[in-house]
Amino acid sequence: MKLRFITSKIENQFFFIANLSEWHFSCRLDYNQAWIEETGALSNEEKRKLKVFASILQKHGFTYDKNGKTKYIGKYFYCYSEEKAWEELGKNITKKEALRIKNVFKIFEPRFEKTWNPQELAARVKTIQSFTKEKRWKELVQRVNILFGGPAITKKIFIVVLISPLAGEGVTAAGSANNGDQCITYEIPKLKNGGWERDYSMGVLAHEIAHALFSKKGGEKEIAKIIKKENIPAHIKGFPTSAVSVINEAITESFIPLGYLGQKYAGRDLAPLLLDNSDKGWLTEEKTKKERGINYRNIRKYLIWQLYPLAVIYGRQSKSIDAYFIRQAVLLLKNALGK
Repeated sequence: MKLRFITSKIENQFFFIANLSEWHFSCRLDYNQAWIEETGALSNEEKRKLKVFASILQKHGFTYDKNGKTKYIGKYFYCYSEEKAWEELGKNITKKEALRIKNVFKIFEPRFEKTWNPQELAARVKTIQSFTKEKRWKELVQRVNILFGGPAITKKIFIVVLISPLAGEGVTAAGSANNGDQCITYEIPKLKNGGWERDYSMGVLAHEIAHALFSKKGGEKEIAKIIKKENIPAHIKGFPTSAVSVINEAITESFIPLGYLGQKYAGRDLAPLLLDNSDKGWLTEEKTKKERGINYRNIRKYLIWQLYPLAVIYGRQSKSIDAYFIRQAVLLLKNALGK
């Protein structure tokens, strides 16, 4: 599989503004704190514009059209050239919304320029690319392709690179696969030399690639079908994301970055993190039995812990994720919910 790293100003500018708007629970609040410290407090006008921007993003959200294509506005900026981005955006949202988005970009241009460092971003990409040439990384991606892609092996994945404002001890990369099945985003911080941060960051990249592959073969649709069959609500009370997303993340995380593949290809550096998750998973199960109280963060740890033995079997046998694996994940969630 070929990985094509893409860097551009408009991608990073959209990410900067969208994250500052805090339109979704997944927005990185630590990034915003770092950016504000670097560029100064937001003006009242900027705060108003961010609310406008957030409302447009929330209207379209991470939803899908009737053909299964994502309606997420970010895809136009991440997956197209700058000229094409505005053209495609204008075709798929109202004229009023498009004008408002352009206005927000204009207002935030001076602030974004204070953070924009293409030379630093290029250097970070070069570092990640050097890691992808290592034998263990190539083997990891091959295993991910088999597990999540199945027989129809994907030949190319586009990686949209975003610059993270974070640096130092305990800081790792982050990512997202909400743009479709061939375009993922990857946020690269200034990584510490050596240590577990590097291996975890490469695991994050593999994690997002897995999501893209699984989406391409219809993984979310299969999850939704089984969830419906087991009478689990599409949206669980108190959870910030859909039941499909909960299961999708649990399955992927049981392999990478902390699950079976993470342990196999990163070795002892990631073992303590997995053990910590296992411990929290056990405590969550006990709490669930006694109180039927569900916390989203804890339930994710619980599901990873419970799915790990099955992930080991599938990984060692080079089996693709199938309906059986998905059903086991759904049944674990159903049990935790007390259904």
